[in-house]
Amino acid sequence: MEVVFDMNLVDIVEFNLFNLKHHPQLKKRLAIMRIAVYTLAAVMVILGLISRFILDNSSIGILLLVLGIGLLVYFLWQNNSNRTRKRIIQAVRRQYKKIPNEEICRHRVSLSEEGYRVITDYRDNKTPWSEFAQIVQTNDYLYLFLNIDKSFIVPRRAFRDVAGYNSFAEKAIKYFENNRK
Repeated sequence: MEVVFDMNLVDIVEFNLFNLKHHPQLKKRLAIMRIAVYTLAAVMVILGLISRFILDNSSIGILLLVLGIGLLVYFLWQNNSNRTRKRIIQAVRRQYKKIPNEEICRHRVSLSEEGYRVITDYRDNKTPWSEFAQIVQTNDYLYLFLNIDKSFIVPRRAFRDVAGYNSFAEKAIKYFENNRK
């Protein structure tokens, strides 16, 4: 089974957003980071209140209060999903800044019992199913994960209809499950 499509920056951005929301290791890292920042902000506010009202050191107390509240507000602002999306788009654009029209390159992808093959202008790569960690099908993409950072992406728009996309995804999942380590 084979499909041909042009990979573009939107596909890369959507992969990064999907990975950020769904990958267990990334979710765990983000949760730890959030807890650390919220704890730091709370400690700064508490120390500021103690310095200001109990120790009667108003300049340090006010400074700690302002820094703690400022850190909390900044982190909440940065955590906004629209800002996250914009930061990912900016990072992807920087990474692929030399690419005109946001099209990365044409991909010819094929599935066989032996593995997944992708041919582009830059490479011809065949990956056995045993090297994949996970395959995830969404409404718009099929992600074939090798690890946390690397995935092959097959967009639904590469197919004439949803049935073709679903058939391709089912075949990939079947090959993957039949060849798991």
